[in-house]
Amino acid sequence: MQTALIADDSASIRTIVGFTLRTAGFQVIEGVDGQDGLRKLEHARVDLIITDLNMLTTEESGLRQAAGQSRRRHRLDRQARAP
Repeated sequence: MQTALIADDSASIRTIVGFTLRTAGFQVIEGVDGQDGLRKLEHARVDLIITDLNMLTTEESGLRQAAGQSRRRHRLDRQARAP
């Protein structure tokens, strides 16, 4: 099962997007803002990140950098497991 992280300060957006992704078969992790999303990304491997870029402060823009690092780790893990 693929995992998605939704980081948005709007509870209604998280609910709607989360419902849609769950219906599509994703496991969903929710962050109440960019900082919360970043903390949750440190402890989970995700395949998809959805966030409100207008919400991100300078500190929270680290979510974009962390997402790139998570993607590289995920790719390296898959390569290491390939026969």
